Amino acid sequence: MPDGTSTMRVTNRRLQDRGPEIDLTPMYPELCLVPEQDYLFVARLKLDMGDGTMNNTETSCLANNTHCPELEMKFRHVDSYERGYRKARLQQHEAPKYGEYFYFTQTITFSETEITPDNAYFTMLIHGVNTGVNITIDSFDLFLPSQSSYHNPNALCKELVFNGNAEGNGFNPYPMLETEYHERLKVIRDEEDGNMFWRLENRRNYHSSIR
Repeated sequence: MPDGTSTMRVTNRRLQDRGPEIDLTPMYPELCLVPEQDYLFVARLKLDMGDGTMNNTETSCLANNTHCPELEMKFRHVDSYERGYRKARLQQHEAPKYGEYFYFTQTITFSETEITPDNAYFTMLIHGVNTGVNITIDSFDLFLPSQSSYHNPNALCKELVFNGNAEGNGFNPYPMLETEYHERLKVIRDEEDGNMFWRLENRRNYHSSIR
């Protein structure tokens, strides 16, 4: 489990579109990624000013829904120009305060255009926060949903509830969903026994539930 003891930090950011970036090209994503397949993205991040002067105060994302962290896929076709598609954006109700670690997670898909073998390179980038703010990344994971996320096709009438223990997909709540946009569905790990469970926060209606 990520614990902040070994991290990567991007400092001295003078543009909003600068941040930790991973080059996927040597991994041949065109050979292992499937177009329109659900993939789970989970990163553990921290935003701060380096000297700690803003710690425990609200980030711009939390305060007014601006300069929120984003995940972008960048690629370039051999006969064209570089393009970038935003794959995820941290929502205001999920945003942290400065100086605290948080999980940035989303279910994402890739189009055929993004992962065609005709592309010269592929990168993924986390950026979008205010200039001058450091971005520390403790972990970055992109993976398929676990087998427990899907029904057994040979027992559809027997397994009416599946993935019922929240253990299958790390800190991504897939395949569970919130009822309303403003709600926050989180995967929580109990510090004492390591048990993982879902928690739905910011409920405003009696019918709000995990679905």
